[in-house]
Amino acid sequence: MIVKLPFPDPCLFPNAKAGRSYRTSTWSREMVDTLVRMYPTHTNAQIAEVLSVSGPSLRAKKMRLGLNSKVRPWSQEDIETIRAAYSGSGYADIGAIAERLGRTIDAVSLKVSKTGLGNACRSKVKNPKGPRQPKFKNKEDRSLARSEFIKKWIADNGHPKGATGMKHSAETKELISKASFANAAAMTDEQKAASTMKMMRTKVARGTANPMRDGVTWKSGWREVGGVRKYYRSKWEANYAYYLQWLKEKGQISDWKHEPKTFWFEGVKRGTVSYLPDFWVQEVSGAEAYHEVKGWMDDRSKTKIARMARYHPKVKLIVIDAKGYASLKKSVMGLVPGWEI
Repeated sequence: MIVKLPFPDPCLFPNAKAGRSYRTSTWSREMVDTLVRMYPTHTNAQIAEVLSVSGPSLRAKKMRLGLNSKVRPWSQEDIETIRAAYSGSGYADIGAIAERLGRTIDAVSLKVSKTGLGNACRSKVKNPKGPRQPKFKNKEDRSLARSEFIKKWIADNGHPKGATGMKHSAETKELISKASFANAAAMTDEQKAASTMKMMRTKVARGTANPMRDGVTWKSGWREVGGVRKYYRSKWEANYAYYLQWLKEKGQISDWKHEPKTFWFEGVKRGTVSYLPDFWVQEVSGAEAYHEVKGWMDDRSKTKIARMARYHPKVKLIVIDAKGYASLKKSVMGLVPGWEI
């Protein structure tokens, strides 16, 4: 039977081309004779082209005839052909070599690898720019960049398996959930700490570590202070930003920034693994310090500050508690532009 494939399935017919006719079942005596005659010196693709059959059909027929067990030996002439191809620039067109020798590209690549012909020639070619420098500083940056690349590729070209918009069934979600719980239970404390650290670093890199929260009593929201629009998690924090900008304009401090740096507690196995102070302040003298506006000192905040002193003892941290904020408010609220009541 002859079929014509307008849009062949690449999974079923990897060598198929649109608009070509393919024989799907009947193998004549002439076709078998042609196959036996051609297979020692031709590739599967070349034989399939001549016989108008699909790749899977051809491989299945060769297996039934026992032709796959017969391996064509490599002659010294074949090896010299490969050596001559690599003797110039150190690089060669493996496809052209395979076609010349009547072998598959995989077979030629394997032979080149085993004999070291390609490596020996490539070792003579030096990179004019010097040793390659790593593109990413760490594994987290590389994983994040790869993730963004894949997301953009799928957005531009569609999912490679046509799965865009598809969702897991309830049964699949249940299986995934059970597997996740099992994997979490099997993790050691060190693995859990590494996983938490990776998650937090990713959030910081993406800017999602502190999402905006609406409808809360401490007046979180976006403010523009000193020409810079940032998200402040409380009215106290925003007022302190107005205060620092006022000090900068009066020349009493050199500069300030809101949440510019995250400090990591390397080696911590559980609990708080990082700390993001509210403000960085540079004095006129050039000295630097970090300021934290903390109206309510809960256990988590206490742990952060204690670990900050332990893991980063050289960093100066100033904590403005409720009493300190009340004193500041009383003295400057009428002087600082933008102060929120």
